[in-house]
Amino acid sequence: MIADAIGDAVVAVDRAGKITYANPAALALIDAAVGRELRELVGDGPWTSREPVVRHETLVGSRVLADTTTPTDDGAVIVLRDVTDHVVAKRRAAIAEQLAASRAARAAVAHQVNNPLAVILVHAEMLRDELERLVELAPAETARIRDAMTSYTELERAASTIGALMSDLRAFSQPSSGHGEASAKRTVDYAVRTTSARVRERARIVTQVELVEPIAIDEPSLGHILVELIANAAAAIEPGAAEAHEIRVDVRRQGGRALVEIRDDGSGIRALPDNATLTASVDGVRVGLGLVRVRELAAAVGGIVELAPVPSGTGTIARVVLPLVRGLPDKARVLVVDGDGVYMRGLRRVLRDHDVVPCATPDEALAQLARDASFDVVLLDVSADLAARGLYARIADDYPELVTRVVFTSASVADPTVADFLASTSNRVLEKPVDAAALRALVT
Repeated sequence: MIADAIGDAVVAVDRAGKITYANPAALALIDAAVGRELRELVGDGPWTSREPVVRHETLVGSRVLADTTTPTDDGAVIVLRDVTDHVVAKRRAAIAEQLAASRAARAAVAHQVNNPLAVILVHAEMLRDELERLVELAPAETARIRDAMTSYTELERAASTIGALMSDLRAFSQPSSGHGEASAKRTVDYAVRTTSARVRERARIVTQVELVEPIAIDEPSLGHILVELIANAAAAIEPGAAEAHEIRVDVRRQGGRALVEIRDDGSGIRALPDNATLTASVDGVRVGLGLVRVRELAAAVGGIVELAPVPSGTGTIARVVLPLVRGLPDKARVLVVDGDGVYMRGLRRVLRDHDVVPCATPDEALAQLARDASFDVVLLDVSADLAARGLYARIADDYPELVTRVVFTSASVADPTVADFLASTSNRVLEKPVDAAALRALVT
């Protein structure tokens, strides 16, 4: 049959809904087999409808299937297609648009609030100065004036709090690039303030930040991770008994990495498999991008996210392991990928106090990384050909912990293709000829 050769799943059912034919694509997609009831595989649907054509979408496992049902004299023929990627792409685009609009709105609010806030602080200081002078001019009213001055102290404290919130709005409304540095204490404080309205009726938030070293991720990305995981923890706790429940946020060093733990004592959040993008909800199919986005942000800097049940009792532990910003050792290991042998010899003399590993081609570099990827700096020459860009993409995929340590060198930064590529990354760029002082500063 022609249906055996097409890519879409084709199933025929009788009037009772039992499968009378299934092509190979249907077997692969939904495990269809002759004699089985279609509803057992894809749930209830218009499989025996007498309408001429019925289009329908349904959630099967973590996939969205779109089907077209065409009635026949003795049943119906159903064509099913996996449209998960299309649904997810549309939802991702919508979420990205919402996030961009939200960031712009928060940044605008911060800007607009700061101006009147500055006016309040200036005039409050003027009033304080006048009250202090009145103490000397009207000693009989000293007690009342001193009492009035306490209002200035409260006003100053409230204004400072607003100023800190506006600073958060500006800092955490910037687009996330992934790579950068984040203060654990500052970002945890931001996440707790941001989620306080959602959490206060469900649980107490307890934080313990022991980590002082900066984490190798930008603050908007880390803030997004923390906000999402705290919100998920709160969603697992019924509201109304906040004093009986606790959400703990701990950040500490584990070996050479940062460990972030969010622990709740609620019913638990479901640990989705890595490839899951969709979940079912009472109001139909929704795209469950929250935890997926958390994993993406962590993975972009070489981090991992794990969800596990609390060993004893109820609840969930969300663990996020992220790299720390590393200070370079006295003797750094430097991988240099450059086809110019004369330049390479000069560079090795300049960096003679360090361990320089030269590679003339991207293929040599990949072979070296496969043997040993423990480099502190990767110097990657970029020219108008595409090889170096392909190597950078491979490093990002296979050695994400090295991405932030890549420094580009190029004698062709004015070339449009090179300029466009360099603009697409946040890595440092050294234009050739690179002077000796810049090279030494790079690894100190």
